[in-house]
Amino acid sequence: MSTDLIGQTLGKYKLIEIIGTGGMATVYKAAQTNLERWVALKVLHYQEKVALVRFEREAKAIAMLRHRNILIVYDYGKENDLPYLVMEYVQGGTLCNQLLGEPMDWFKAVTLILPVAEALNYAHKQGIIHRDVKPSNILMAQEDWPLLADFGLVKLSQGE
Repeated sequence: MSTDLIGQTLGKYKLIEIIGTGGMATVYKAAQTNLERWVALKVLHYQEKVALVRFEREAKAIAMLRHRNILIVYDYGKENDLPYLVMEYVQGGTLCNQLLGEPMDWFKAVTLILPVAEALNYAHKQGIIHRDVKPSNILMAQEDWPLLADFGLVKLSQGE
C-alpha cells in the first residue's frame, strides 16, 4: 500500500524513496523542507487498533531516550489516516548490510556491540525493553558508531 506514497507529502515531509519495509510499516527517505535536511519517515500500513497503539507507544518510548547510540525521533503525526514517525536519517545503512555473510573480526565486533549494549542498558534503566535486537535494527552512523533503531516491539517494563 505505502509504495504509492513516493513524491507525496506528509506534514512537513516529502517522501523521496523507500529505504526499508517490514510487516507493519514502510520507511522512506524524506526531505524536511523547512529545515533542509533528510529524515527517515516510518509510515504504518497495518491500521488495526492494536497496531496504532503500538506505533504510538514506539514513538513516545524512543522520543524519551537520549543516548549516543539510540536513533533520535524528531516527530510523530497522522495525516490522511496515515500515522508516521519521523527519525534521524542515517546514510550508512544497517550493520546487516556490512556483514556480507563473512565472519567479522572479533575486535571490530566487540567495538560495535559494546555501544549497543550500553544503549540497551540505558533503555532498560528508563523502563524500555527493545525485544528485537538484530543486525538490521542497528544503523551505522559511521563505521564505528552504531545506532540502535526500530523499537517497534518495545515493551514498557512497568505497566504494559
